[in-house]
Amino acid sequence: MLEKMRSIICNYVDIEPENITEESNLTDDLGLSSYDIMCVLGELEEEFGVTVNEAEIVDIHTIGEAMNYIKSLQN
Repeated sequence: MLEKMRSIICNYVDIEPENITEESNLTDDLGLSSYDIMCVLGELEEEFGVTVNEAEIVDIHTIGEAMNYIKSLQN
């Protein structure tokens, strides 16, 4: 899942994929805008076959938190 997330995020920011870790903060470390985050989440919904609740994503700040959220939706 991390590799796919790296691939998607690299479409929005100029960061080498190997520099994106589970601890990376979406805004502070990766520089994603709120619009970018919504676009990334849309791609993740398609990729993993889940539906993201926009009210819940305000608590997601890191790649690891995003991965855990998506995994919880798959169960």
